[in-house]
Amino acid sequence: MRFFRTATAAAFLAFAGVAHGADLIVDEPVVESSSIDWSGFYAGINGGYGSSDATSVVGPINPAGPIAGVQAGYNQTVGKFVVGVEGDLQWSGVKGSHVGPTITSTASLDYFGTLRLRGGLPVDRFLPYITAGVSAGQVSGTSTFGGGFTTTRPGLGLTAGVGAEYAVTDNLSLKAEYLYVDYGDITFFPGTAIEEKIRSRMGAIRVGLNYRF
Repeated sequence: MRFFRTATAAAFLAFAGVAHGADLIVDEPVVESSSIDWSGFYAGINGGYGSSDATSVVGPINPAGPIAGVQAGYNQTVGKFVVGVEGDLQWSGVKGSHVGPTITSTASLDYFGTLRLRGGLPVDRFLPYITAGVSAGQVSGTSTFGGGFTTTRPGLGLTAGVGAEYAVTDNLSLKAEYLYVDYGDITFFPGTAIEEKIRSRMGAIRVGLNYRF
């Protein structure tokens, strides 16, 4: 009986010691890695692919192709959120054509740029965000009807998208973004027998590299 009482007391003390040790482990604060300061100016480059579902009276044209450009902006941390403004200029190889029995029509987005607000909730090095603003560009079209016609028109409209940025270092970050651009109806070949309005819009996927100053 004495052995039983001694063993029980020892087991109790051992259990109490383990429990106390576990409490120490659980209660010990976890040191997190320092968060990235997203505030400040930044600039970078990007590249990607854009496509559209444009259709003319002769049939679908569906322009598509590569895009590339530069961007610059400014971020500000407000509470837990990061808000800012970004502008970009893009070269565009988005182009398509419809070849009919008698007429061939083409449409292209020659270049474009955007000016947008951004906002997101960072998780240490990861910054998912939404973005929206305005866009301007140049749209061109050709047709072999009759003696041939060419139209070059400015585009002005709205843009919106979503994206995410990852800080590789304190100053360098990678980004991926989907952007939708809509210039509305643009009149091609005005004053001719084939004058028509075509909805000019594009969805683009871009990846890029930013340097924060």
